[in-house]
Amino acid sequence: MCCSDLVTEDNGGGCEAMWPRQTPVSSVTTLRHADGATVTAYTQDIWGAVANTDGFLLEQSGSYPHDVRIHRRSGGSNALWSTGRRSLELVYVAGRAVDTESVAARYKEVAIECMRRLWDREASAWSRGSDPFVEGGQSSRFHKIYDFVIADHLGDELKPPGVA
Repeated sequence: MCCSDLVTEDNGGGCEAMWPRQTPVSSVTTLRHADGATVTAYTQDIWGAVANTDGFLLEQSGSYPHDVRIHRRSGGSNALWSTGRRSLELVYVAGRAVDTESVAARYKEVAIECMRRLWDREASAWSRGSDPFVEGGQSSRFHKIYDFVIADHLGDELKPPGVA
C-alpha cells in the first residue's frame, strides 16, 4: 500500500494484542469495545505521557513495517483485551503515508528508477513482439530490475523479522 486507506475490522478479545490485517498502520482512528449496551472507547497511550485507564499502545517494528501490534493498556501496564466475539471495533489508516506528497523519498526514487529501466524509448517489449510476463519472454530484464533496484534499495523491508 502506498497511500492511506481507512480500514474497519471487528476483533475478538481475551488476548494480549491485536494484529491489524492491513499493514503498515499509519494511525488508529477509533478503537472501542462493546459489551451489550456499554461501549468503551480506548485512547492511545503515548510513551512518556500519563497513562490512561482505557488505553492502547500501537507498536510497530522499526525494521519491518508489517510487524504491527496493538496492546491494551491500563494504568501504564499491558492488560488483556476484554473478551467477546467480535466485540472490538478497530478503525485505522493503513498505509505508509497519507498522500503522495508524504511518501518517503526512497520509495519515490525506487519507483522512478523502475519506470526508467522498464521504459524503452525506441521500442517497448510489446512492440518487439515479446511479452515480458510470459516464460521465455523478456523476463530476465524484469528480474534485473528486481535484483538491482528493488532488492538493493528496499531490501530491509522485504525480509521478515529475524528469529532468535
